[in-house]
Amino acid sequence: MEKPLSWLRTGMVLAKILLFARSEGIWSSFLNQPIEVNELRSKVKEVIKTEEEGHPQLLMRMGYGKEVTPTPRRLVEDVLLQ
Repeated sequence: MEKPLSWLRTGMVLAKILLFARSEGIWSSFLNQPIEVNELRSKVKEVIKTEEEGHPQLLMRMGYGKEVTPTPRRLVEDVLLQ
């Protein structure tokens, strides 16, 4: 399978998983530092014990938690360049 197509399909599957999980009251968050720092990325690969080539691309945690206040968003007009 061509890489860009597989990336697109992976993103679509992730979106479905996250939306379903949230509909069931499950929160998710992404942990970026272990993926972005070379030394930590290698440790993540050791922990998951994969023989696959490449490196982990995403570390995510999911679980139940208390409701949180939504983060305030800027108006579209404040960020859209025309």
